[in-house]
Amino acid sequence: MNQLMLYMVLTGDMLLAKKHKASWEIQDQMDQLLTAWHQLLQGSNSYGRGLEEAQDILDFNNQAEKVVMENVVFNASKHLGAI
Repeated sequence: MNQLMLYMVLTGDMLLAKKHKASWEIQDQMDQLLTAWHQLLQGSNSYGRGLEEAQDILDFNNQAEKVVMENVVFNASKHLGAI
């Protein structure tokens, strides 16, 4: 949890502990805030996994292209009698 979220939660908890006259609204807003925060974290984690998968695919494609090019060069030089 980042510092701003921690501050918001602690402030809300303090107001609830003091039995603030708008406690029900404060609790509702805190619940909404925490729900949104967890959704943000979940979305961020999913996005990060997607980026990692995309990087893995890119790495694989680069390696495959390298192997194909090495084979093309090998076969071309073989046919030209260089090897």
